[in-house]
Amino acid sequence: ITIVGHCDPRGTEEYNMGLGLERANTIKKFLVTYGIAEEEMVVYSKGEEDAEGTDEEGWSKDRKGEFK
Repeated sequence: ITIVGHCDPRGTEEYNMGLGLERANTIKKFLVTYGIAEEEMVVYSKGEEDAEGTDEEGWSKDRKGEFK
């Protein structure tokens, strides 16, 4: 299972990459509590790379975790 963390475009690129990674790791930890083997998951961050929002409503959709 690959988990990709995303965030909105506000903040520096470095900050957003870290935030996306934190988001992906949080999802991974959640899945581990439900019995998914940690070694079966890979996490990475796309940061703001795919962000499309231009206001708070759009930015809230940019902040997500995605399974690949």
